[in-house]
Amino acid sequence: MHTDVCKMTISLSVTSSSVSSAMLRACKVDTVTVSNLKQLVENAKSNTVMYLNKGKYELETNMLYYMTKDERKIIDKNVVETKSIGGQLFFSGLENFQLIGKKGSKVVSKNPAAVALYVVRGKNLKFSNLTVTTEVDGNIDLSYISNCQNVELERCNFDGGGTYGMYLSYVEEIKLKSCNISNCTAGALKIHKA
Repeated sequence: MHTDVCKMTISLSVTSSSVSSAMLRACKVDTVTVSNLKQLVENAKSNTVMYLNKGKYELETNMLYYMTKDERKIIDKNVVETKSIGGQLFFSGLENFQLIGKKGSKVVSKNPAAVALYVVRGKNLKFSNLTVTTEVDGNIDLSYISNCQNVELERCNFDGGGTYGMYLSYVEEIKLKSCNISNCTAGALKIHKA
């Protein structure tokens, strides 16, 4: 889907599946509330419902906020060489994970070359009430979701700076409900084999 409209509200369901409380009840789930990026990284793991307290979560240009099913860490790109780029929340391999923004919480990337929200190889994921934006104009997508199954985005705002607000690639069972995507140079949503 490509659109020349700079702002649009999306309600899209590729299938009727959704991430629900029933799915999460099937496994032991931790609930945690975080107030900074260090807490977010330390607590982002499978079988977790995470709430972001009100505040601005600034993704620094040289820092990679890295969360996989096996490890969680903040990587200083000036100290450790990594193929990943700084200034992004990088989630990989998480299952049964929810990230819920409380009113007034905002994730902000400061790197014009970074995808602010990067999600790969996940299953049963839900992102709701999130605002993801950038403070600099860039030439890359604001959010990227790839090789995931059963993903739900609800009442999320993706604002500006990037070519597309959201890029979906090889995603099975995605549901977007009442999401706003605005101020992106190429369009709101790009779908590749989803």
